[in-house]
This record gives sequence, C-alpha cells and structure tokens, in this order.
Amino acid sequence: MSEMAQVHWIPGTVDTFVDKKMPDQAFEQTEYLHVGLTHWGNLYRTLLRFKLPANIADNQIWFASLVLYLCKNDYPNYAKEFGVFSVEGNWEQGNVTWNNQPHPKEGIISGIFIEDKQDCLVEWDISPLIKKLTNKSVWNLELRSLNEHENSLVSFFSRHCDLPDKQPVLRLVTEKLPAALADETFQADYSAQQKYYQLFLHGPLPPESLEILSMIKHKKYQAIVVYTETKNIEPLARPQQFLKELTVRGYLGFVCRPTDENYKIEEIADNLFSVNRPEFLLPIVRSQAVLILCTDVSQTAWSDLLPHKFLWYDMVEDWELSRQQDSYRLEKHESLVKEADLVTYSKSQLKKYIFKNPNTLYLPDEKDPWSSLLDQVESVIKVQPKGWTLFSNIEARGKINVMTETFLNFEGKEFYSGGAERYLIDLAQICSDLGFIMNIYQHGDFPWLRRFRNIDVISLARGSLNSRALNSAQQFNRQFYEQVQESSLLNIYSAFYQAYPLAATPNIGISHGVSWDNPFYSFQHIDQFFRYNKRFLLGAKICEQVLSVDTNTANWFQTIDYELGQKIKVISNYVDLERFYPAVNDQVGDRIIILYPRRLYEARGFYLVLEILDNILDQFPNVEFHFVGKGFENDTKYVIEKQNKWPGRVTWYSLPPEEMPTAYKSADISLIPTLYSEGTSLSCLEAMACGNAVIVSRIGGLTDLVIDGFNGLRIEPNAASLGQAIKYLLRDQDALAKFKRNARLVAETFSKTTWTKEWTTLIKQKIQSNIPPLTANPSLIKIYLTSMPDKNSKIGYLITTLLSHGYLVYVLVKNTAAHSQLSFGRIQWVNWQEEGLAAADFIIADQQVAGDIEQRVQLTLTDAWLESFCLTPEHSLSELAIP
Repeated sequence: MSEMAQVHWIPGTVDTFVDKKMPDQAFEQTEYLHVGLTHWGNLYRTLLRFKLPANIADNQIWFASLVLYLCKNDYPNYAKEFGVFSVEGNWEQGNVTWNNQPHPKEGIISGIFIEDKQDCLVEWDISPLIKKLTNKSVWNLELRSLNEHENSLVSFFSRHCDLPDKQPVLRLVTEKLPAALADETFQADYSAQQKYYQLFLHGPLPPESLEILSMIKHKKYQAIVVYTETKNIEPLARPQQFLKELTVRGYLGFVCRPTDENYKIEEIADNLFSVNRPEFLLPIVRSQAVLILCTDVSQTAWSDLLPHKFLWYDMVEDWELSRQQDSYRLEKHESLVKEADLVTYSKSQLKKYIFKNPNTLYLPDEKDPWSSLLDQVESVIKVQPKGWTLFSNIEARGKINVMTETFLNFEGKEFYSGGAERYLIDLAQICSDLGFIMNIYQHGDFPWLRRFRNIDVISLARGSLNSRALNSAQQFNRQFYEQVQESSLLNIYSAFYQAYPLAATPNIGISHGVSWDNPFYSFQHIDQFFRYNKRFLLGAKICEQVLSVDTNTANWFQTIDYELGQKIKVISNYVDLERFYPAVNDQVGDRIIILYPRRLYEARGFYLVLEILDNILDQFPNVEFHFVGKGFENDTKYVIEKQNKWPGRVTWYSLPPEEMPTAYKSADISLIPTLYSEGTSLSCLEAMACGNAVIVSRIGGLTDLVIDGFNGLRIEPNAASLGQAIKYLLRDQDALAKFKRNARLVAETFSKTTWTKEWTTLIKQKIQSNIPPLTANPSLIKIYLTSMPDKNSKIGYLITTLLSHGYLVYVLVKNTAAHSQLSFGRIQWVNWQEEGLAAADFIIADQQVAGDIEQRVQLTLTDAWLESFCLTPEHSLSELAIP
C-alpha cells in the first residue's frame, strides 16, 4: 500500500432490527439496534445498508471495517461472538420483519467477542467480505449472534441517534491503482467464501437442508460423491458424466451449483441430485466420509470444510505457471496436485504437472466409455485404506440414538460400569424387545466404533475435534445433531444437558441426578449462577421431555423455573428383583462384611470410607471391608495401601454388572456415602434388594430410597457421621437385622418390571416416524492380517464389498499398532491384543496368521481366493453365508 492511500468514513443510509418473538413487526427509525437473545425469548438481528460514494467506486480497497457504538450489554460476564455477513436483495426500513428478512449470501466470522465491554466502539474487520462486493454500489449487511441459543443481547446506537460520532459507519482504506497493479483476489475470495459456508455449521438446520434430508431419507446407497461447480463459469460435462456413472454403481451423488438465485434441488437421475446452493448440503455431509470430485481450486472453499473426504482432483485445463498467475491460486493448485488422494487428467500434455502424486490416472474423454474410466477410478479407491472409509458411513436412520459423554472411555477401549452406563444397557434391552435398535454416540478422541454386546457405541470425534478440543461439548453436540436429525426414530440425551445447544427431534432427556452439584459450586452473585448453570437450564428447556430418576432434580428445576419443573417426569431408578435377592441364610453372623460397591473416587465418598476404615478395623476384629469397583490409579493406590496394611480384611476387586449379586449377598452393610452428583443410586437399590443394611448420605435422590431408621441410616456427608453410623450397626445387631429385612421390602417398590413398563409406554408415545425401523445391527467381521496391505493387495475389494453390504469390519494387523487415523465409521483398525467388547460374528484371517487365532476362522485368505473374489464379488460374498 502506497502513500496514496486514503481513509473514508461512510455513514449508513438505512438501519433497523428484526425480532423473532414479534415476527411480523417492522421497526422504523429506532434509536437503538439490538442483536442476540434475551432470557425473555426475544431474538434480535440487525440490518444495515451503506452506499459507496461515486468518487471511490473504482478505488482498490485495502481494508474495511464496520464500526458500531456499544451502548448496552445485558450479559457482561461471558464472551459472546458476533458475525457480519451480506444479505441478498434490498430491504426497506419500516417494511422488513423477521418473517420477510433477506437471506444471508456472503459472510465472514471475524472472531469478535464482546464480554464486559460497554459504552465503547466495537469494530469488525470485514475486508475479505467487502472486497467481494466491490462491484456493487450498495452494500446490505446483517449482524447476528453466532450462537443464537444462548443469552447474548447487546445494543448499538443507530443512525437515528442524536450523537453523530456514535452512529454506524464503514471505515475504508482505499487507493486508486492502475489496472495492471490490481491486487490478487483469489485469497480474499476464497477466504470470504469459506467463512460464508462456515455460517451454515452453526444453529439449527435451515429448511433447505431439511428438504435435502427429506428427499434422500429413503434412498439406498453405498457411498456419497459431491461435485461443486465453479461459480460464474460454464459447467463442464465431464464431471457430470462421472457422477452419473457413479450413481449407477450405487453412489448418492450431488452436483452443486453456487449461485445467487433462490435455493432449488431436483433429482436429475436416480440417486443424482442437482443443488444450486451448496451451503445447504454442507451440514448434511460434513460428518460423513465423502468422495469429492474437484476440477478447479476455488471449489475447495466448500470441500475443505469436510474433515473426512477422499479428494479426487480431475485436471481438465492447462496450467501454465507464469508470473501473471495469481500466486495464491497457483499455490493451492500445487497443494492439490501433491496432496489429493487421486489425480486424473484428460490430456496427455497435463501429465507434466502431476509427477508429485503417486495416485494418478490418465482418463481421456474420447478413448474409453465412462464405465471403463470409472473402473480405473474405483480401483485406486479400493486399494487405499482411506478409500475404504467412503463405504463405511454409519446409518442413523430407523434407530433410537443416544448421546452421552462417556459410555466407553475416549479411545473406545474400556467400559465405564457406572450406574448411567448400566441404565443404558437396560434401556437398550427395552428397545430390542420393542423391535428397535439402540445405538450410543459419545465423546471420543478419534472416529472409532465399538460393538458392546449388541450395542454399537460410536465416537463423535471428527477431524481435529476430540475430547481435549476447545468447546468440545458444544462441538460434539453439533456433530450428533448433524448425524441424526431427521433420521432417528427417537433421540435420547443421557444426560439431558447433552442436548445443549441443539436438540435433535424427537427427543427425551434423562437426568441421572443433579450432577452439577460439586465442590466448586459457589457463587458470589446471581449472574455467576446463571452463567455456570446455563447448559443445564437451557438443555432442559430445549428437550421435548425430561425424565428424572429422582425427585431432587425435578424439585431443583421447579425452584428455578416453575413451568420447567412441571415438564419433568420422574421414573425412579430400579432393581431387577429376580437377580438381586438375599442369600438363603441371610442372618447376621460372627463375621461382618462392609461393602463399598461403587467407582473408587471422591464424589462417591471413597475417601470418607478410607478415613474411617482403620478405626473400625481396630475396634471390631470381626469386620472386613470389600471395595468392588473400578477407578483411576491416582485413587486406587490408596486402597492398595489399605490392603497391604490389613491383609485379608481389606479386599478390592471389580465385577461385571451381571456378577454383582454375589458381592451383595456376601455382605451385611453397604455404604453409599456420596459427597455430590448423585441420583437414585443403582448400587443402593441392588444392595437393598439383596438384604443389605445401607448407610447413605442425604445427597441427591438417596433420600427417595432410605427411610432413616427403617431400612437404613441417613447421614451427613462427612467421615464422622459415617463412622458413627457404622459403629451403631456393629454394636446393635438387632437394628442391623431389622434394616436388612426392611431393605428388601423397600426395594420391591423399585422393581425393574415397573421401570420397564413406564419406559415402554414412553417410547411408544414418542415414536411417530414413518421411517421403517431397523431391527438388528450388522454383523461384526474381524479380519486378521500379517502386515499392512500394499497397493497390489486385493483385500480392499473384499473389505469395500463387506462395507457396502452394511457390515462392521475390524482390521487387526499382527505386530503393528492400530492405525487410528484410518478408522472411520464401520471400518475400524484395532490392536491385535485389544480386549474385545463383543464376540465377532465372522472371522477372516490370511494364511500366515490363521493358526494364531484362538477363535474359529471361517475364511482363510489366499491370493487365489481374492483373485477369484474380484471376478464375482457378490456371488463370492453370498457363498460365505455371513450372518
């Protein structure tokens, strides 16, 4: 930029705002402009118009910013992000309303956060956006909150205020340049276009996206392919021919046409759709593995937002790398040539540009029929493990889908056998008895899928999103929403606050207790309270129905929001009385066993038990402590110390849920001394059903289960109260015997049979979909290999055929760590020695390792068999008779 640059302050010509709560109301000549959501339910957006003066219309714009004066900030205690984007068409002040507001066209998320600011100027750098609009003399802009589900109201002075220095302005830095020195535009155009697309990855799916989902929800396909044309360039026939041939082969295809025209979608051939606004397709395919066909570098502004794509770059034009070319465009081209998963070219003279990529094909238009060309393309896809992922997308349609934080650990290797996890196992059985599949989606560190018994547990991780990512809870929520909206028979959020900020419909939220009760829960003023509880309050509000396992949660919500409290239905936790019952000779004997049947960590009162343990064992030589549960090493090391100090009198082990009755039947007293985050404890109910006297703290829903002095003792959550209660029962064996008898009587009012009936009724009421239900998850196939397959291996043809038929495939390579970066959907790379959470339905192994497999191998792979399979894959697959 030279010394000839000038700064221009351009005032607005029109401004107003719209309010979703008053959808038909137009606001004229108001002094203030409002943006964001209020706790009363008003949702505001602001519209502004600026006109470019004629004297700078031909200038080069170096910098542009929108400057507003912030005069009100209703929620100053947390940061709120706001974005500016352009809108289509003109609108008139006094006529524009929420219902007729113009649609967004281009946009930029500039990363502007407003936290504790007020009475100050706020400035958005919108240079890339404005550079795209330099051919227009009138600029229509919109300002909105980028999270319209959280309280975020801010207000600015409008052009009608009496203070000229506080009215909205555009600040432009311009310079009049010779045409030959015009600035490169590719990078600015690319950046602005991509940021515009990113706007469609926030908020609920728009009606246009829902229409796409409606049109494809009954389609059957094995993979997805998308081609996005270049805006304002004559469409090429070649990519459309490729897509037509792929859809004949069972793909679902989309030809996207970026345009300023109104949205339109049509099915131009069976399973092939034309969409003239690709932004509406983006949130539908973002979480999927997608084959992207690209013929121009500008098309990647859209596809670069897909973290799991197989990129096919088809070169059809001659690229002369000269100084006159836009350097950013050339850089993007070279990157594509080098990094694309497949590069094809239509003319022999283009070969000189692609030497850096090993996966290249010469596909001339005039030589072979399209089917022959696509045979070559699919051969490259099927020999690359990354290509296998295209056929592995998970089907959410026709299922009951659950979102939770952790059922397995973040790597999908370890089952968290807590009460919430056991609850979901039993809920899955109810769904199965009703003829439905229930799958579980959870937070994770990579896109794994693990079969746990008959449940598929699916990680929501995508690309760089994992459990350690910034704002991961909301990002995982968005991933679940994108994958299941308009597909699930029913969505269940366990816990209910996983539904924040976007709840897929229809839905039920489950509260397993006031889990946000913790030692850090301390507030100095009311704003802190709402800030820390926002996720819980709004999560409960946006659920269609909230089911609570205890009365404590319902009562807590009713003190905050009466209507919300009325919306909560209590279905208490339960116990299977046929599995959990007292021992045959359930009498108090000489030896007393005190059981701690829970995870070993602070919240469950673990350290209270350790604190009083020595004193009890010193005073009562006939007492033993049994710790039955899992924990992390930082906690479990302390129980190991106690074991070493009291050999034979302190025992620690863990049991699967189905074996827990043996632990309870051997015990006399069970301890449930919760400190915080408790519902109606399954462990407490199981202990009572087995005739244990229980000692519980007054936390959460435990007061729903224990009548103090009748079936147990209710204590304050501290070590002194716990020690005193234990000593009372050890010294008064009549009271101990009475509590043991009465514990079973109370447990019988919490039977699993009653719980099952209530959930069965609820599920039947909620499922009103016309989507046909799926009744069984696909078979699990394990494939054992000696080494990683190379590009000459035919194993990919077998695996992609299995995936195309819906099977879940684990690949295990001997002496090689699992390639987690290659795992996606139904193709999973698993460590050879990894403990299986479910038995395989069919086992395949290559010749060299078949003898090392302990289970029966149904198919031993040889090169000859694979060659034969490739000739007739469907016939060969049917002969295997895989369940």
